[in-house]
Amino acid sequence: METIRIIDSPKHVNEIVKIGVWVTNKRSSGKIAFLQLRDGSGFFQGVVLKNNISEEKFTQAKELRQETSLYVTGEIHEDKRSHFGYEIQINDFEIVGESEDYPITPKEHGIDFY
Repeated sequence: METIRIIDSPKHVNEIVKIGVWVTNKRSSGKIAFLQLRDGSGFFQGVVLKNNISEEKFTQAKELRQETSLYVTGEIHEDKRSHFGYEIQINDFEIVGESEDYPITPKEHGIDFY
């Protein structure tokens, strides 16, 4: 399996790849979690479906903190609905560095407010 950068995602549609990323934000609802991810080349959406991953990993995905670093593995899909145009359907991830509670959140005073 090839390790790629986010900027190279369009070249790997429908392929399973590995990407080293940081979590910039997340939201979850029931059986799905959306992770906003970034690396040095761009931003991306990761989708974690409860049915495609172990229960333990799904719980971990819902509890990830901002700026946690990960290797995510999954299939790249083009998705016009996605803010980034592409997304990765995550079927596994490895936490490389877990962050403490990030003091700045995506609120009026957070990094997303710039």
